Amino acid sequence: MASLLERNRKTAAKRKAERHAAKAKIPKPRCEQCGEVIAKPRRLASRGRWARTYCTNACRQAAWRNRQGE
Repeated sequence: MASLLERNRKTAAKRKAERHAAKAKIPKPRCEQCGEVIAKPRRLASRGRWARTYCTNACRQAAWRNRQGE
């Protein structure tokens, strides 16, 4: 049982290191609405993209209004 737990811990540490390396390779995300660098990006989406696309809710709402033609 202990060897299984140790193997899982090592695998988790390896995957965490891979995620951090992938994050370091790609540039910091910029807001799609205003172009400002997004503070504290955390999650990655698929294919090496950041999960956050807008810096604030105000930018997200403004982008929605622009898409809707309001």
